[in-house]
Amino acid sequence: MAWTAPKTDFAPGDILNAAQMNAIGDNLVELSPFFAAWTSWAGTLQVFQNADRTSINTYANYLQVGKLVIVSASITITATGSAGSRIEVRGLPVASATNVPINGSRFYLDAGTAGYPVAVQDVSTTSLAFAYDTQAFIGQSPSFATANGDTLNFTVMYEAA
Repeated sequence: MAWTAPKTDFAPGDILNAAQMNAIGDNLVELSPFFAAWTSWAGTLQVFQNADRTSINTYANYLQVGKLVIVSASITITATGSAGSRIEVRGLPVASATNVPINGSRFYLDAGTAGYPVAVQDVSTTSLAFAYDTQAFIGQSPSFATANGDTLNFTVMYEAA
């Protein structure tokens, strides 16, 4: 089945026929993956800053519909990293296609200092890094180390490999 353009010029008193009802039903089947339950993959995301850092995935879920992947996560960092090294998240649930944009919203809260709205960039097909307004990666510029209590929240979408 494929999506079919529905009838849109109904008038008061019109009666749906079987073909129109079947077309509506077929279109709902096409949309059904968007209403599927999210899949949890807590425990496989890893924050990396010059070495793996202990973290707790407070929330980490994803939804895949065809080649579209939507990931939503909240990670609390529980170990100190190395200032001057970029912060990455490794272990995405579905590998991304190579050289495709990854879009979404994300925020890093350095519990001791400040919060950083950041842009995401794919480092590999299963890893993300986060750039601040200077186009440098957080952790490098501004230079700071991950610390116990820091949080990284993000929702991204991308094309699966």
